[in-house]
Order: sequence, then structure tokens, then C-alpha cells
Amino acid sequence: VTSFRESSVNDAIYRLSENINNDAFESAFGLGKEHLNTLIEQKTVTVPRLMEIAPPGTIDPSPFVYDTSMYLMCGLTGLALLTNQLIKPVSKELYSNTKA
Repeated sequence: VTSFRESSVNDAIYRLSENINNDAFESAFGLGKEHLNTLIEQKTVTVPRLMEIAPPGTIDPSPFVYDTSMYLMCGLTGLALLTNQLIKPVSKELYSNTKA
């Protein structure tokens, strides 16, 4: 589940970085956008830091990073509901009559 969140955060970072001026990006992080993968791995570039230098009117993607995880959890809950509905009582013929 956490891998879906991390993937969503990385996607949001890539999308935000496309809207940011190269000079503003380099002055904020010390490296150009070509080093974005390294900066993400080092946790230097984050969504909040990018929002600080993003152009006015840029929508903050933070509320949407859990969407994929929640869809997965909803699907698993639905699957659990279906599998629980398939459970039937054990037939009386299968009980053992041995006494200890």
C-alpha cells in the first residue's frame, strides 16, 4: 500500500517540476531538473518545497496522493466481503467423535 503512495508522490513531483522555471528550480535545490531522480531519493525535493516555488494558481496535489492506495483498500475490502459470503458451515459429517 505504501508503494502506491510513494509512486503517487513521485508522479506529483514530476508533474509539478514541469511547471517550474528551470532557473527557479536550480536556485531552490542547487541542481537542475536533470538531477530530479537523485534529489527525490535524497528527499531534497518534496511536494511542499515545489509548491513554494510553483507559479501562482498551481493546484497542490497533496490531497490526491492517497487516491490509488484508497482504491486498492476499497477493492480489497470488497474482495474480503465476497470471500466472507462464500464461507459455509462445516458439515456435521466431518466432525470427529473421538473423546479425550
